Amino acid sequence: MNIRHRALLFLFSISHFAVAVTAQSVAPVAEKWCELKDARIEESSGIAASREYSASELLVTHNDSGGEAKLFYINSRGETVAEVLLTGATNIDWEDMAIAGGFTYVGDIGDNLRKRESIVIYRLREPKFNPEKTGQKLEASWEKMTLKYPDAPCDSETLLVTGNGEIVLVSKNGGPSRFYKTPRAFENNSAQTLEPFGEYSFTGKAASSYLATGGDLSSDESRFVVRTYTHAYEWVLPPNRDWKSAFASTPRTWELPVSRQGEAICYSQDAQEYFTSEEGAGAPIYRIEFSPLD
Repeated sequence: MNIRHRALLFLFSISHFAVAVTAQSVAPVAEKWCELKDARIEESSGIAASREYSASELLVTHNDSGGEAKLFYINSRGETVAEVLLTGATNIDWEDMAIAGGFTYVGDIGDNLRKRESIVIYRLREPKFNPEKTGQKLEASWEKMTLKYPDAPCDSETLLVTGNGEIVLVSKNGGPSRFYKTPRAFENNSAQTLEPFGEYSFTGKAASSYLATGGDLSSDESRFVVRTYTHAYEWVLPPNRDWKSAFASTPRTWELPVSRQGEAICYSQDAQEYFTSEEGAGAPIYRIEFSPLD
């Protein structure tokens, strides 16, 4: 982080980005990283920073429910470098994604009507392509795991994944959001029943501030972030990955750039910045710089 940005951290410094600072808050500096130029990306619902192509700073995103089972690799000019078709997969309601442990995970976890008997996590390796060339089309094979909730169907738009394949979901409710995790690491062609381990009440002036819409785990697994339509919340994750105690602690929180329908957030590959995206054709992606937690 350069000196200018350190000086600006606690200033109101960007248009359309009002920051409310509390004892547990920080005031990040946000800038527009790009605007998506691919008209096919109409509902950017999940986002992740590529590990394979970190030197080229590529982000990966996907559309929401009903779209093709595709991932889109995006450069800082908003161009689609590569589209990756998950051959044979189905996008019932893709809501979030993550990259961890050498794999890309896609969460077909949305359920607005709360009627799905099971949800699906897809897993694949990042494909090989030229990161400097645009318009590439590829197909990828994948693995699949089915998940069920222990009680009733639940809507979720937040997927967190550790390097060893442990999965955490955060529900999207009108009241407190519930947290669930898999009892075992990802296993291809397996079916697991999620285990509940806590809940958290997101707050804000607008009704949309109570709804969790995306999240990510830092590459060093020391922090994780969950966003709503209006705010971001970040927790410290203990080295033993005690999710329950982490969610029970007080997060730091800050207001996100105003968006039409912001549903995705991720850490940069080096975990020093965030990226956020929103739904809508030509949507902007913001880069957010922040100071590390103590």
